[in-house]
Amino acid sequence: MKTLHYVLVGRHLTGDSEIQFFHTRKEAVRFFKAQTSPLLEICYTNKLEEDEVYSFNEDKSAVRFDSGYDDELDSLLGECNHYFYLGATNVEDDVTHYVADFSEWVDESTVEFFNEQQAKEAWNERVDREIQNASEYEGADINREDESTWETEDGMTLFQETHHSDMYSDAYFGAAEDLTWTFRVGQIIFN
Repeated sequence: MKTLHYVLVGRHLTGDSEIQFFHTRKEAVRFFKAQTSPLLEICYTNKLEEDEVYSFNEDKSAVRFDSGYDDELDSLLGECNHYFYLGATNVEDDVTHYVADFSEWVDESTVEFFNEQQAKEAWNERVDREIQNASEYEGADINREDESTWETEDGMTLFQETHHSDMYSDAYFGAAEDLTWTFRVGQIIFN
């Protein structure tokens, strides 16, 4: 067994979300604080409302920031909601990859860890399942192998899959005016 230390950064623009991995908890905490402290300082200085503009989970290992309440905060957030989660998990020694589900509802973003083969299987299962769900919801026939089926007739993107390398890919799902999300598979690379 080994312990993975990471910070999940969920952004409302789901394709911009990321996960940073660290060798030690101290490094992960340092990164988490470097990202969240300037944002919290603005919240405290400008007397912004907790649970409206920013909120913590119970043990303060996660904080969410909502844009649209303060110009100074929005300038750092890029006018986009953010969620920072400081995580640590014990995994098997053969774990080398992750599959993340980045939600537009940023604090619902999740990550799971796998060996390479399991990651490929989990990735394909999730993407195929969501294509089926999106096809049914939209009344469209989205085909993963046929890019011409990835958009509606009026140009709205329903699905897009991008392979950045052999084991680093994104799959974006958009559903009309509803929630959008991005799945990502990648290799665990430490900072």
